[in-house]
Amino acid sequence: MQKKGLIKLALLLPLVSSCAGGHITYPKEDYSFEMQFVEGFTICQLNDIHLSTSSNLDIEFEYLRNVIYSKSEYEHPNESSLLYRPNLLVLNGDTFQFANKEIVVKLFDFLDSLKIPYCFTYGNHDYQGNYAQDFIANELFKRQYNDQIPIDSEEQKHFALYKDPNNDDVYGHSNYLVNLTYLGNIQYQIYIFDSNSYVIGDYDRIHDDQVSWYERMVLSSNGYTTKPDVINDDTFAKSLAFFHIPTEEFKYAIDDYKANHPNGEIYDGYEYCDAREDVCCSSIDSNLVEKMQELRSTVSIGAAHDHVNQTDLWYKGDSTWPIRLIYGSKSAQGIYHDDDQLGAVFYTLKETPLVDGDKTFYFDLTRMHVTYEGEVSKLWPRD
Repeated sequence: MQKKGLIKLALLLPLVSSCAGGHITYPKEDYSFEMQFVEGFTICQLNDIHLSTSSNLDIEFEYLRNVIYSKSEYEHPNESSLLYRPNLLVLNGDTFQFANKEIVVKLFDFLDSLKIPYCFTYGNHDYQGNYAQDFIANELFKRQYNDQIPIDSEEQKHFALYKDPNNDDVYGHSNYLVNLTYLGNIQYQIYIFDSNSYVIGDYDRIHDDQVSWYERMVLSSNGYTTKPDVINDDTFAKSLAFFHIPTEEFKYAIDDYKANHPNGEIYDGYEYCDAREDVCCSSIDSNLVEKMQELRSTVSIGAAHDHVNQTDLWYKGDSTWPIRLIYGSKSAQGIYHDDDQLGAVFYTLKETPLVDGDKTFYFDLTRMHVTYEGEVSKLWPRD
């Protein structure tokens, strides 16, 4: 395992401050995009691509294309994959490490060519490249998707979903959301968080002002100015969250699963756990999951960072509101990885949630495995 050495190296590099540096409170519109919700709306989560100056971009882009279309190719082998392509991509951190400007530009050119809207959040390594701190953000701003123009229109040239209001009061640089709407009503929300990079000798976390921002976005998006006295399961539109560095709850859920499966079973009923390394979260707790459970809006968290951990675990803790904790799959070969885990996870959102016993399914999760030789298989759920 190479990761611990990489952490030590990273901590020797200049640390990038994620501090907002200001106190302007912006309205929800300055943090949000809108997309039309359609039946079978599918999100593809891409983790830890780690493009660098040593990457062969032709090979990596061809692999990413295979990963992005893997679910549609697998499920509809005799039809055009374009008919079933994902509706949204989430680049969930550490897309770059020791890259340069040319690599950043070429990746975003490649993504724009797919004509699939994509979200970007920072990991702990994305700033470690031969470019200024704001270079990635400025490239994304240039390529911002216009949600007033149809996706397949000739006028729609760029597909980046990225917002970061200048000098705001929220820690970090990639905190925003996507509202999936139907007939003017929000069906689902997609929250993107900056889990930040490092504090001295440790990984960083999602900070308290980000948690406050999340609460404000949930309330204002659903027509509230203050938190209602009573919050039911259907008070707020349901949401999915994505960020790079996992919270401590991932460790609790994995430890609990392994304690109840001493023989190392990877899947059990609705749960999947193939965790091969320790959870590398901050030693300082984040209050985000507790706030999510209080508001009963967010139904899942998609994390990255730990390259050989894959999970879909239901976490309650001391709450009655379960959240699915999902480690995505590493989506390229850069840095350390296990070949049998490479690929991506796909979330197919349900128009009408499925209730089964004490669990409510707001989406179906599919975990695809893709080799660099182009072979595609499904890891979860089992056929």
